[in-house]
Amino acid sequence: MPPKKLKESITFLVNIGVVRHGTQSNSRLLDKAKFILKHIIQKKIFLRPKDEVGVMLMGSDCGESDTGMDNVQELCSMQIGNWDLIESIEKLQTTNQSCSWMEGIFAAVEYMKRECVDLSERKIILLSDFNEDEDIVSQFQVEDIAKALSSEGIFLIAIGERALDSTDKNCTASEALLSDVLQVKEVIEASRFIEEQSENELIIYL
Repeated sequence: MPPKKLKESITFLVNIGVVRHGTQSNSRLLDKAKFILKHIIQKKIFLRPKDEVGVMLMGSDCGESDTGMDNVQELCSMQIGNWDLIESIEKLQTTNQSCSWMEGIFAAVEYMKRECVDLSERKIILLSDFNEDEDIVSQFQVEDIAKALSSEGIFLIAIGERALDSTDKNCTASEALLSDVLQVKEVIEASRFIEEQSENELIIYL
């Protein structure tokens, strides 16, 4: 008999604000994020009802989270998939607040340390457009981000608006940092960057 598969604990880390000062929030990205979250949670409800999900919002205008990060909101505690959570996700709206995905990662790691009390396969699904200002990106180190993830055994899945290629001359500083994080052995073994496509095409990645 094959070994019993561990339950999954997934934290969705979703950008609902702006990542670069002077720009507008990306409603298109949020709409796709809603589709992805609802699709995954619905699958959990019907196929893996013991799996747990949590949602954190970057760029929230609701103040600090329990992790002490500005503009990072914990939408819910870690819980099994349910229709009330899907309804809450559907109601999400964009804001003009800013928060980088790097800050969000550290907040999500602390959230999972507190919320995941049972043995489980831990994942962060990060949804952003990865376009932070270079001076913001330069404040963070690849090793620190990768260590935070690997120390808690957390796998990272990143979803952006285009395929990740650090050799692309049009690659943003934020995308380059993410690429470097994913190259660290402890993280890349179970990580992948998923290019956003149409809603029908998204299903094949999940």
